[in-house]
Amino acid sequence: MTFRVAATTQLGSFHTMCGEPIEPRMPATAAAQVEGAVSVEHARVIHKVLNRIPGCMDNPECEAAEQILATVAREVTPEQVIQVGEKIRSYLDTDGQLSTHADRQRMRGITLGHERSDGMAAITGSVMTVTQAVDRWPTQLSPKGFR
Repeated sequence: MTFRVAATTQLGSFHTMCGEPIEPRMPATAAAQVEGAVSVEHARVIHKVLNRIPGCMDNPECEAAEQILATVAREVTPEQVIQVGEKIRSYLDTDGQLSTHADRQRMRGITLGHERSDGMAAITGSVMTVTQAVDRWPTQLSPKGFR
């Protein structure tokens, strides 16, 4: 999912079929962005940090983390927001064991960049270890000249 689509679902204000307003999933960041206090890059970084916190969906600690990050983002650069977010994540998941299958599924994905003038495109992403193992075994089985 591209950031624009994710940002719409996280920061946008929507209405139900009956016309009742639906709060944004990241209300503090949405409010700061409406005020012009944070940039799109700040919102992107806050979204990425929250996405890396295990069990962050519908979690009161995650709501507090989003509020802290949105407040900090008003004063610092996006890179510094990442640093604050990593400290919050390490506080919430001290031993790194809170990640569930649903969290790993939510975080996995591959993004292809735009084609450059040399005909190449950058690829970034996160995959599960099973995918990593499947990628490696053809290399181990191929003849020496083809590795």
